[in-house]
Amino acid sequence: MTRISRTLCFTASLLLWGGTPVLGRSGQQAADSLKKVIAGHRSLMHVADSLGDDEEALAVRLQLAPLVKPKEATVLLKDAVALAGKLDRVTEMQVRTQLAQHYERIGDHRSAYAEAMTVVALGEDERSAQQEASVSMARQQRAIAAVERDSLLQVWSEALSEAMAVGSEAEVRSQRWMWIAVGSGVLFLFTLGVVVRRSGRSDRKIRAELHDLRSEIVALKEHRTTEQVRVVPPPDLPLPGPITAPVVPLAPEPSPAADIDPIVVAMFRKMAPERLSALRDARARGDKAKVLRVVHSLKPQLVNFDHERFTALCARIVSPEAATEQARQDADLDALEQGIADVLDRIGH
Repeated sequence: MTRISRTLCFTASLLLWGGTPVLGRSGQQAADSLKKVIAGHRSLMHVADSLGDDEEALAVRLQLAPLVKPKEATVLLKDAVALAGKLDRVTEMQVRTQLAQHYERIGDHRSAYAEAMTVVALGEDERSAQQEASVSMARQQRAIAAVERDSLLQVWSEALSEAMAVGSEAEVRSQRWMWIAVGSGVLFLFTLGVVVRRSGRSDRKIRAELHDLRSEIVALKEHRTTEQVRVVPPPDLPLPGPITAPVVPLAPEPSPAADIDPIVVAMFRKMAPERLSALRDARARGDKAKVLRVVHSLKPQLVNFDHERFTALCARIVSPEAATEQARQDADLDALEQGIADVLDRIGH
């Protein structure tokens, strides 16, 4: 049974405590039962916080928020957002969406808009991460294709070498048989001459024997030809086709501040102070993962204001080498914070 399931079972047991359903009680009894349910959830929340169980603490807060007053519900949802930020980006987006809906219900439209913009930024961050994963997968596929190509070339080369060796051996064997046939013919002619000289047969018989000898020589030559092995070159092996790398879209050219979409400027004016505060808080706590997430969420908007300045700066901060050069990363983060402040001053925050 999962943690959230246990929490729901505990809530149900509190609702049914006393042997009578809540709907069948008086108003006072229903209120008392609700208080017991709230108290039970608060107990579970304190236990999860004390154990450091962020997932359980997040689940209990999301269940408790609809049962309490709006002010307390706001605090619970904010705490849930902080806990979700430690887990993963998707969970944080979901919790922030619930917080934005809560602000909308209580009439705090400004905060609801800010949370919605944060969710949009996190979504852009998630898409950027997915694109980076796609590029990495494409590189791995190209590497695998290159290995397969080299393997095919190696197999083709070995097959060609083997075929050439077989052909050379057949040619040597053919030449051997040819010399054997020639030697046999010479020996036969010599023997025939000796026999003709000794036997004293007539010229006709000699011509007949010579004709027979010529026929045998022709037969030997034909036999030699049939014994020869024709060297057939191995068929061309198909080479792997060209590897087409996915087209990575180029970064947009920097635009003057006056040409930037007013919606983008408004979004940055709303969310940048909170993101800057989150960046400073994450640096103070030493939460490097949170620092990288904040930088990813700010990069798509910062490059609209100053492409040359923020593209290289953000790339250095999120690069794998930055983790081994703490002093340089701190300097880059200081420069990023100053750059965000400069942009806010320029757009009139």
